[in-house]
Amino acid sequence: TNQQVWSIGEFLGSDLGDIVAQAITPPVAQKDPVLELAFARAVGQKGTVKAIKHLLEQQDVLTKIATKILESTAKLCANRVATGQAMHDKFAMEGAFEFFFGWKPDYFGGLE
Repeated sequence: TNQQVWSIGEFLGSDLGDIVAQAITPPVAQKDPVLELAFARAVGQKGTVKAIKHLLEQQDVLTKIATKILESTAKLCANRVATGQAMHDKFAMEGAFEFFFGWKPDYFGGLE
């Protein structure tokens, strides 16, 4: 079977990356993909760990990430299932049913 394996990295997804990207990218570059790419290249060429840490600290990224993790895991606790596969299995076991759409005469009879 092709069973989906749960991981916290997949669960949190791109939300954490979005928080970091928004914190380090200058507002003018966030509106223009060309400027955003130029900024990222400049960071790669001339940036320092100290400068990046400063941007992250200035934007209080650690608090934002911690808040997002807490919100996401609280939602996880509220859900009865954690993965798409678990959702499929839940409905397959609890509410197995089939749709019936009629026979050919019903189809060719049209809407009445």
